Amino acid sequence: MGAIYRGTIEIDATKNPKRLSMDFTDGPEKDNTNHGIYELVADSGTLCVRTTGGPAPKTFATAPGSGQALETLRRE
Repeated sequence: MGAIYRGTIEIDATKNPKRLSMDFTDGPEKDNTNHGIYELVADSGTLCVRTTGGPAPKTFATAPGSGQALETLRRE
């Protein structure tokens, strides 16, 4: 996206679905925290993050105007 984001990620693998919190310390999201859920399966991972603040999403889904981002990453 052309910007550099810095911060920390805290994960909680004991929840179902697994959860994460991204605390941004530099970049366009500085001083913001995004909460999300994730899953890892074989060589791929799925991440759903609420980008507008608030609690983590409950499901791996998004819709226009929801304030959630959904990504699937695959290792090549």
